[in-house]
Amino acid sequence: MEPILDYVKRKLRDAGPKRWPAIAALTGSNFHAMRKIAYNDVKDPGVLTVQPLVDFFHAVDAGRRELPAPVEAEQKPAPEAA
Repeated sequence: MEPILDYVKRKLRDAGPKRWPAIAALTGSNFHAMRKIAYNDVKDPGVLTVQPLVDFFHAVDAGRRELPAPVEAEQKPAPEAA
């Protein structure tokens, strides 16, 4: 069986960073904590940080929830011609 932290890291990476803001909003998780978990910047996150993500990804795996759509970065307006 895959360790819980490895599961969360894998699922975050599979979902991709463009979905993380929406996942954070849906789970009440902190976006920056999610990034740190996914990129191994934190070795031992607390249960209160990890559990909402575990619950969310288990619900996605079971078909009770869907991953949110990726959010594209805001486009900068093109420079105006002189």
